[in-house]
Amino acid sequence: MVGRGLLLDGEDIDFCYRIKEKGYKIMFVPEVKITHHKGASSGIGKTKSKASIATRRKAMLASTQAMRIFYQKHYLEKYPWLISQTIFLGIKILEKIRVWRGKK
Repeated sequence: MVGRGLLLDGEDIDFCYRIKEKGYKIMFVPEVKITHHKGASSGIGKTKSKASIATRRKAMLASTQAMRIFYQKHYLEKYPWLISQTIFLGIKILEKIRVWRGKK
């Protein structure tokens, strides 16, 4: 079981996937407006947050961990081993890039 904090960026994707799986539709309502301060809750991105380097790194790693978990839950059994390994390699590369950019 994964702790709630690790799925920082994955709950909405998993929720929508499960809704579609049940036969419901995901709708876009252009009249609804929201403001999203990317990285504000995790201290990453260009925000006013003063999160520590360790907190920022943990948040960056949580997003790629969410990708791995989502793939494992919904796609791992559907694709050949080589395809899955390629997906996991791509996620690992993205993770390294995010950590590297976060050090700047």
